[in-house]
Amino acid sequence: MIIIKSLIVETSSKKLSKSSDVLVVAGGLWQVPLIKFLKSKGHKVFVADPYLHSPGVHLADKLIQSDVRDFDKIKSIIQNENFEFIITDQSDISINTVSKLNSFFKLNGNPAEITNQFVNKFLMRQLADSLGVPIPKYAKVERVGDLEDFIKKYGLPVILKPADSQSSRGVVKIDSLNEKNIEHFVISSLKYANCGYLIVEEFVEGTEVT
Repeated sequence: MIIIKSLIVETSSKKLSKSSDVLVVAGGLWQVPLIKFLKSKGHKVFVADPYLHSPGVHLADKLIQSDVRDFDKIKSIIQNENFEFIITDQSDISINTVSKLNSFFKLNGNPAEITNQFVNKFLMRQLADSLGVPIPKYAKVERVGDLEDFIKKYGLPVILKPADSQSSRGVVKIDSLNEKNIEHFVISSLKYANCGYLIVEEFVEGTEVT
């Protein structure tokens, strides 16, 4: 760990020999440290973000105003640019966009079929299950009946969440006290599901570690 820390400190203090253009997809509060770091290295930083008031946008050299999930729109705006790299941080919903943009520009990066196993929690659970990683019981939820079937089989409480959102949007714990509202929970949660479906899991009691 000491060696890794030393390498980070040493690398962070080095300046670039020449400036280059980079793209950061998402410009919220959690992306600010990354944007500041890249600017401190001398990069010209483009930021793709839908909001003019986002803190990372105010730090950007150039704004690409777009939903971070809209690969086609971002691509059409920046297709004639020459980026050294395209990156995101602390943003699950930006990862597939970064992957597709890196493929389009022939830059280094993981392919979308790999990144989607991180972004989409249902695919993530399937992969973990196939590798023998211990995980809670889970199921895809496309309609209320899917959730009802899971509860009948495994009982309460359960966690319902969008399969591919972030920041706890649309996440709800369902127990005996609110079970009568499951139709409302499914409809509300689906608003945040970019892929169009949800995932239900057994509730795990304990301390969350992130």
